[in-house]
Amino acid sequence: MSESGREALIRKAINEKYAFYAERIINEIKALPKECCQSGDDSTLDSVWKEWAHQLQYEQSIFMEAYEQTIRDLCRKVILKMPEHEVKLLWAGRDELYLEDDIDELTDFFAIKTLIEDLEEELFRRVSEIAINEDLGG
Repeated sequence: MSESGREALIRKAINEKYAFYAERIINEIKALPKECCQSGDDSTLDSVWKEWAHQLQYEQSIFMEAYEQTIRDLCRKVILKMPEHEVKLLWAGRDELYLEDDIDELTDFFAIKTLIEDLEEELFRRVSEIAINEDLGG
C-alpha cells in the first residue's frame, strides 16, 4: 500500500470514529426532554435538536449561547468517557491538524487538558455541521 493510500485509510477510519461520536452526541441532544426547548408551544420545532438546527440555519435567538453551552457540555461528557488513547488518536486526526504547525503540541502530547479542549471544539464543529445540513421539513 502506498503512503498516500495508507494516510487515506487512516483518515477514513478517524472520520468514521468522529461520525460515531457525533451521532452519539446528537442522540443525546434528541433525548433531551421537551421542557428543554426554548421555542413556544405553537412552534413546529419539537426538540432541542431541531431548535439548534433551526438557529444555525436561519436565525439565532437570545437562547443561542444556552444551546451552544449545552451541546459543548454533551461533547465534553462523551470525550471524558473515552479512553485516553482514543482522545489522543482523534486529536491527532482532527481536521485542523497540520503537522508542521502543530509540532510543538505533538511533542507535548500528554497535555490531556489541551487535547480534550481541542477535541471538544472539533466534535462541536462536526455536530453543528450536521445540524446546518439537517432537513427541518419546511
